[in-house]
Amino acid sequence: MFIREFVLKIKVAIVYAILKKLSNYSTISYERVSYIKCKSLFEEKQNEREQFELLLQEKNTPYVNQLLYRINENQNILGKVLYHLVRKFWKPMDTLFFHTAQIGEGLLINHGFSTIITAKSIGRNCLINQQVTIGVKNPGGGGTEDWE
Repeated sequence: MFIREFVLKIKVAIVYAILKKLSNYSTISYERVSYIKCKSLFEEKQNEREQFELLLQEKNTPYVNQLLYRINENQNILGKVLYHLVRKFWKPMDTLFFHTAQIGEGLLINHGFSTIITAKSIGRNCLINQQVTIGVKNPGGGGTEDWE
């Protein structure tokens, strides 16, 4: 058990160090606080890195998918390296899909099970629950591909 905890701390330290250098770090940090408060894990004595660790050690958290989306917004080499590291270290939910050009800061996804987001854009401070589909065109017509 000690080795598993140690490895987790190393993974979090690597990801955290790179995250701090990304251009959209403030958005990532803002959403981290939202997740922590939503999950009632927030304690004043926890530092930022410990909060990331709590989020990333949970199984099937939509936060990993959202973190990957935010990291992928960075088109520099650092963002690409971090994207692959996070995917290697933590498995994203395979039932939560982002195919959206722009998502405003403050997105909070509760559970994320069976959720598909493909609108052109999602505004600030959006709350999405499980089993929600946004923006998928209906093959029979009447689609919502232009929703914003």
